Amino acid sequence: MQNRIILLERNLRHARHVQPPGSSLPAGDDSIITSLGGNSSVLAFYDGRSGVATSGANVTSWADVRGSVGFGPSLTATGTPTFASNKVSFGAGTDLHSATTSLFTLTTPGSLLIACSNAGGANIAGIAPSAAAATIINPGDNGTDYSIWTDHTTCISTVVVGTTIIPYVCSWDGNTAVTLQIPNQTLISGNANGTYTAGNCSFTLGGFFANNGDNGNIVVTCAIIVNHQVNVTETNAFRDYAVAQQGATAQ
Repeated sequence: MQNRIILLERNLRHARHVQPPGSSLPAGDDSIITSLGGNSSVLAFYDGRSGVATSGANVTSWADVRGSVGFGPSLTATGTPTFASNKVSFGAGTDLHSATTSLFTLTTPGSLLIACSNAGGANIAGIAPSAAAATIINPGDNGTDYSIWTDHTTCISTVVVGTTIIPYVCSWDGNTAVTLQIPNQTLISGNANGTYTAGNCSFTLGGFFANNGDNGNIVVTCAIIVNHQVNVTETNAFRDYAVAQQGATAQ
């Protein structure tokens, strides 16, 4: 019996030792990373359940859920975004942004998958040559960036104004074409006015143009950037993940 107990203890130790990488991530994160092509395809992954640094209720930074080394860059606060549960909230004049990095570029294909609400009709997220530039999904801004707006007639604008967390998927082809979709809804396509400018970019979350009249009221629970245009299977996997793990509502 003693030998059996020792053998069992050794087996348990071995089982703990061979636990797969990433097994300590929040629920569902390993699965969605695999569905999107693995860690080599997922350039950055910000999950409100882990990696958010705060001072009181204010967010100071948001790290890639997988760690600070070898994955996406940490996002640093401008102003005072706030945090509660898994939700990062942005008011007017607040954002979280990375330094410019070769990891993010608009001249190669990519996708942004984000679960968020937008009660104020403000910009939500962006990838651009600097943190002071415009954000992803507005084809009217000099061809160097593309921003998610709700209040501009020349842009892709399916972002729903309200407090419900909704999954969105934005993809770009590295040239001029961009698509935006709420899973289960119509895919909307657009083109930038000219090709994107080559070079390192910054990723930003928040009411980017608050000084131009946007009033914030944005809540983000997760944001994922991948190095390819996602397909239908990947889009649906993100929808299911956002609903099951991030409190999103399928549309």
